[in-house]
Amino acid sequence: MEWDGILTCDNKVFLLETKHKMTAKHIENLINRLSEFQNKLLITDSLEFKKLLGNIMLELLAVRYLLTN
Repeated sequence: MEWDGILTCDNKVFLLETKHKMTAKHIENLINRLSEFQNKLLITDSLEFKKLLGNIMLELLAVRYLLTN
């Protein structure tokens, strides 16, 4: 199965492509690992990084919700 993603930050677009089988467990592990980056928002001055990470977290929280409901 192929999963693609598109992230936007201001006027930039990031295209993501992976080629491997994703399971609910893989997605949950990814969500947990990426959640560790929330602390990095507190120490960075990069507004672009904050916006990009915020977009990722919103999408991951939506995936988590859909997987558990």
